Parts: sequence; structure tokens; C-alpha cells
Amino acid sequence: RTGCLLTTFQMTDPEEVFKVIQSLKLSSSAGVDEVTSSMVKACSLQLCHPLSDLINKSLTQGIFPSKLKMSKVYPLHKKSNTSDLQNFRPISLVSTFSKIIE
Repeated sequence: RTGCLLTTFQMTDPEEVFKVIQSLKLSSSAGVDEVTSSMVKACSLQLCHPLSDLINKSLTQGIFPSKLKMSKVYPLHKKSNTSDLQNFRPISLVSTFSKIIE
């Protein structure tokens, strides 16, 4: 199956990726890969070029890396009785790299 090509999106560059990395919240939870935003921030200068290439290839080829589609799903209690499943909602923790690409 081929992906949808998104040629109307503007390509990114390492400087833009660097800014996005710097804007990540340190309190964000890690996804399945266990990579935290503080880890990515610590390596931001080394990561901004390869991530920029990955994002641009993803846009031009219409493919998003399968490993980055995975997330951790947890039940979050909303209200009242914790024994009633209706009082929970799911939250998905995605990879820090997925957050950057989005």
C-alpha cells in the first residue's frame, strides 16, 4: 500500500526542527520507546539534521515510520467511582519523535 503524498506541505529545515525540540515540555511522558523530551533536548544539535531529513522524506513519499505510530494507552480516571469503567477515558502516550514530527 502506498501513502498519500503531501506535496502541498512546506518542507522543514534543521533550524525549524531545533526550535520544535526546544519547545518540548520537560514534563511530557515518554512513549513506547522510553525516549524522554529531556533526552532529545540534550541531543538536539545532533538530532535536528537527521530528523529534518526524516520529516521531509515522510512528506514527499507519503510514508510515516511504523515504529513511530505505536503508543502506550492508559486509563485515566475522570470522576466518581473507580470501579465503574465509564469513569475512565484513555490517554495515549506517543513517542517524543512523533511529537516533533507532528
